[in-house]
Amino acid sequence: MKYLTTIQTFLVQKLPTSFFLNVSERRALGTVRRACKINPLFAKSVTKASISNIETFKNQVPLSEKRAIFPSDLRELPIHSNNFDTVKTILVSSGSSGHFSFGLKSEKEINAVSKEADFAFESYFSGKSKKTMIINCLPMGSRVYCSIDCSDVGPHPARARAAIAMAKRLGYEQVFVVSLGHIFVKELLEYDHSQYKFAWNNVFFFTGGEFFPESARSYFLEMLGDQDPKDQRPRIGNSGGVTELMLNSLFFESPDLIKIRQAMSQNPKLRELICGRETPYTPSLFMWNPLTSYLELIDGFITITNLDKHSLAPLVRYKLEDRGQFIEHDHLRQSLRKVGLERLFPKEKLPLLLFWGRSLTGKEHIIQELIYRDRPAVKLLTGNFVLNGHELSMQLKKGVKITSALDEAISSFAESIRSNLGISVETRFKEFEVFDHNMSMNYENKFSYMR
Repeated sequence: MKYLTTIQTFLVQKLPTSFFLNVSERRALGTVRRACKINPLFAKSVTKASISNIETFKNQVPLSEKRAIFPSDLRELPIHSNNFDTVKTILVSSGSSGHFSFGLKSEKEINAVSKEADFAFESYFSGKSKKTMIINCLPMGSRVYCSIDCSDVGPHPARARAAIAMAKRLGYEQVFVVSLGHIFVKELLEYDHSQYKFAWNNVFFFTGGEFFPESARSYFLEMLGDQDPKDQRPRIGNSGGVTELMLNSLFFESPDLIKIRQAMSQNPKLRELICGRETPYTPSLFMWNPLTSYLELIDGFITITNLDKHSLAPLVRYKLEDRGQFIEHDHLRQSLRKVGLERLFPKEKLPLLLFWGRSLTGKEHIIQELIYRDRPAVKLLTGNFVLNGHELSMQLKKGVKITSALDEAISSFAESIRSNLGISVETRFKEFEVFDHNMSMNYENKFSYMR
């Protein structure tokens, strides 16, 4: 495993980005041919003989959207292929958009995703070489597909702490906590009623499913405590996946990209250089594997074609609801050089993407950034809020009461929100039990911050 990982890492670092993108384009054409064979409805909309290059692919292959592929009444979902006899698992999305989507995966697909995850864990953490345990805190019965030992505890902070404590007691050299969203990590790290006390060394967090503010990473790292300067393993990692393609299979960070995003958060000039414009918050900086996914940007929205040759239901030009921006490696290098940070330039040559999330205005991401930047405020808030027009409701943590002392402690935070949003906002802090939208805060569903 170690020898194979070394070869793969060498290729990712030495081959030019253009090589990976050219292979991705050729595989996208192959996906069209497979989709025509599997799906008669898709074949009617495309003349596969005419899709001979990437330009005809872009001009003639129609875009597909979630609501068109996955009808509200599943009795209307066409099942075309005998390939579905090989389905081993059904993946169901969070439904946060108000509409469910599904992934139907065969054993071959699961094995391929598992190998890719093993490669990532081995590359950055020696995941197979060290005794490693994954604590799976993902909701909705979601699994982590890899060959590393795994404990499925669900989105429950107390149970997660108990599992971490037991893994450390059993002598695991490193523990990976995989969860949905930054608010779960916040609750887990702030949870102080546990009978299980332990040091956070060699415990690493991977989160995804919603936008991850860089200020949250800074706050979490403070709570985790000091790390050996020689230890380059990232303690907090962020990723972006699509249920239809299996979790965490699309965008991911590397240690180098994490350092660059941290620098972007601290240096507005660098953020402007990389993004090409001023922006009040720091987008995620991801890379992706173009050998498994072909990406386009259509009107700023990410569109994906699944390149897995074992896919039972290939998704072709599938439009996501997330916004992105491609970044060239040369542009990134020049931007870093202008602020004296060229040493942070990433070793990997995989293509890069700025991930802006689903918010069209960015207001919810600005608020998220501000929550974690303000140390007095973040210790009093759950992180959940609802912005409805010009009214912002923010949920206080359990036991925090509205008093004159509280108003004084967070008055500057409320003013910071007004000045950074650029609109007149009335901020109302509400006790945990009376927060209007408390019923949906159960870590099982993505929280809706905008109404």
